[in-house]
Amino acid sequence: MRLTSKLSLALLSTGALLAQTITPPPQPTAGPGGSDSPFASYSRSTKFLNSLQTSNGYYIYQPEQPQPATAPVALFIHGYDGNTTKPYEIWMQHVAQMGYIVIWVEYDTLTSPKKYASVVFKDYQTALKTITSNPDTYVQPATDSNGNILSTVFGHSAGATLSFQVADMAAMAGSGVAPFKSIVAVETGEGAIPVDFDVSAIPASTQLVMVVGDEDSQNTRCLASQFWGEVTQIPASNRDFLEAITDTYGTPQQIGNHWFPLTSNEPHDTAAVDDRDYNITWKLSVGDFNCAIYGTQCNYGLGHGGFDQITMGNWSDGTPVKPLLWIQDPVSYFASQCAGN
Repeated sequence: MRLTSKLSLALLSTGALLAQTITPPPQPTAGPGGSDSPFASYSRSTKFLNSLQTSNGYYIYQPEQPQPATAPVALFIHGYDGNTTKPYEIWMQHVAQMGYIVIWVEYDTLTSPKKYASVVFKDYQTALKTITSNPDTYVQPATDSNGNILSTVFGHSAGATLSFQVADMAAMAGSGVAPFKSIVAVETGEGAIPVDFDVSAIPASTQLVMVVGDEDSQNTRCLASQFWGEVTQIPASNRDFLEAITDTYGTPQQIGNHWFPLTSNEPHDTAAVDDRDYNITWKLSVGDFNCAIYGTQCNYGLGHGGFDQITMGNWSDGTPVKPLLWIQDPVSYFASQCAGN
């Protein structure tokens, strides 16, 4: 009898502990980070060799079920050493199922960093030609009334840094491609802005969303704020700067480090896919793309600190997850931290 009672108490205690486990919010059903994507599936091409004919190359993702006749293009640029699609695969799938042709370009991190942007840009041009010359195989790029391809660029870490340079190249006269409608730069890499860095060709009409993490390196946050200060031609109405705020209230913890945008069980991250994907990288990227191209979901992508943009949802017990911090003037905000950089 006593043994039975002790066993019952032990089971009750275990059940109580399990019941007290607080978890992050599930994926929203609606919105740019939500599960209600307009396309039930996606497809990914085989790997195409890049312009240098090395083992590096590019992939093309496109929406399926149903397959649209046309779709806007989103160029993704990976971080340093992210030379396979695996670290970002689920993010790419989400963007494709939200109605975008995603071009994932690989640059060789063993070559000179000065060549990264030019390799990415050339392979982006090549990928567009691959798509447009094979209309029976690929969804064709959507265009504006002047025949210009509707396109955006986004990247993580070193890829976020490169997104500015590639956007500048695309905007130059004679580039052969249309300027990008938006740039989404998530956690720019470390280092310093190159001496010859020039992004003056990026149009003022470009929408810019930048993201940093509160537990990313100080150098990364400083570099991001410096990039913000370089694109003064883009008015405040067309750009937002946000910081992911760490929240350890539940499990898995929502850490604002450099690795949270990855979707591949990165050992430095607390989960492969969770609230930080749904309500930060996926929401902000797709939301800003839709805002720039269709004029929709601007409250999510370019919300200037509004609720829909910064909310992270609620923990399983109803407690709000710490929201994103919208920073109106990151140059001034990070000035004291960046004085020595």
